[in-house]
Amino acid sequence: MTAPGCLNKTHPVKTLIDTGAALPFGVFLTPDVAREAAVRWNLARGTIAKGSIGGPLDVYGADIGLFVLGPLETATAAVTRGLKAAAPDGRFDAAVGYAFLHGTAFAIDYQR
Repeated sequence: MTAPGCLNKTHPVKTLIDTGAALPFGVFLTPDVAREAAVRWNLARGTIAKGSIGGPLDVYGADIGLFVLGPLETATAAVTRGLKAAAPDGRFDAAVGYAFLHGTAFAIDYQR
């Protein structure tokens, strides 16, 4: 399931809702959307996530300014190529996981 998010108040982001994503970050961006929104990520803050999206992948911490999804927001995220591997057709630019969603309740309103 995807939902519209926004990065730095100006950049729309197609966001995958993945309640099973439980890495240390709550928000993940593709490198492409990070570059488009002028987000800088720190290669020295990289980590390898195991058991995710088909196997181990590099995850880099980033200070993103502001990511907003409905009433939720954060200033930190991770950049990973793993999202591109999961959806090479570009269906989404970001993913949010448990760390971002915990403590919230939301309704799914399917558009017809």
